[in-house]
Amino acid sequence: MNINVNRHMKLLINKPDDTTKIAKLCYSLASTDRIRVFKTFLYHPKSISTISQETGISISTVSRYVQDLADAGLISITYQPGIKGHTKFCAQETLSCKLVLEPTSQKSSNPAHREYVLEMPIGMFSSCSVTAPCGMLGAVEALAIKDNPAMFFLPQRVNAECLWFNTGMLGYTFPIPDDFTKDNELQSLSFSFEVCSETHNYNPDWPSDITIRINGQDVLTFTSPGDFGGTRGKFTPSYWPVTCTQYGILKKVEVTRYGAFLDGALIDENITIETLKIAENNKISFEIGVKETAVHRGGINMFGKNFGDFNQAIVMTLK
Repeated sequence: MNINVNRHMKLLINKPDDTTKIAKLCYSLASTDRIRVFKTFLYHPKSISTISQETGISISTVSRYVQDLADAGLISITYQPGIKGHTKFCAQETLSCKLVLEPTSQKSSNPAHREYVLEMPIGMFSSCSVTAPCGMLGAVEALAIKDNPAMFFLPQRVNAECLWFNTGMLGYTFPIPDDFTKDNELQSLSFSFEVCSETHNYNPDWPSDITIRINGQDVLTFTSPGDFGGTRGKFTPSYWPVTCTQYGILKKVEVTRYGAFLDGALIDENITIETLKIAENNKISFEIGVKETAVHRGGINMFGKNFGDFNQAIVMTLK
């Protein structure tokens, strides 16, 4: 498990989407015992049983505390095979947190502000440049599993609910209503999606650097900790073997006037809603993949509404 040194969380008191995050953060550290648990695995991933032994706090209580810390975005939880099933490991996910106490602006309370949400099936990509091993699965049967990138252009790709490839990028085009940007100052653009690394069968300790590009600009790169299987995903169809990839992690990339964020953590304050030049077009380009130059070139799995742990495909939200 590698700590992502770029994770510096920035929460804005006047940003509606951050209200819940602030509450979760405060609750997760709201006692000395919770802080003791958190401090045990700073820079050192540890199992639940090890944390319990070091702190003298029961395993059940430690499990509850680490789940609260994970909900707050402070840690990540992964599962590795053990002697008696799977062992839960916890690792530090955020290195710093900044709470910005700004007054609410008049514009943020303007009822004229709107929200536009569009969900794009993972098979509805408009550009494709991928390398093998690669493949696509539908909700009822496999669509293409012969490691042939050309098969990604089959008409059946629109039915894809899980797809994977080694390196390259998939591009999606999201239309915007003609009048959406008129007389409105854009506040934020976000994409949420379920994703993980890709290797033979599955391996929870298989890092992969996944890059997100919006309107031709590299916005950020994050590291997926592994390729997850062994337990069937909540929406994974029964025909797909449990010994293969089953589910991923839900990620959210957001660009606001303050910078580019990953799951609420500020990644780059130089990439903003203005630099993406969204108002100049009636569509938004979203690309996701693994670069040939990635440090961890561990492939990618993407999941749709009927595969994995989350009942969604790629969801864009424009505010």
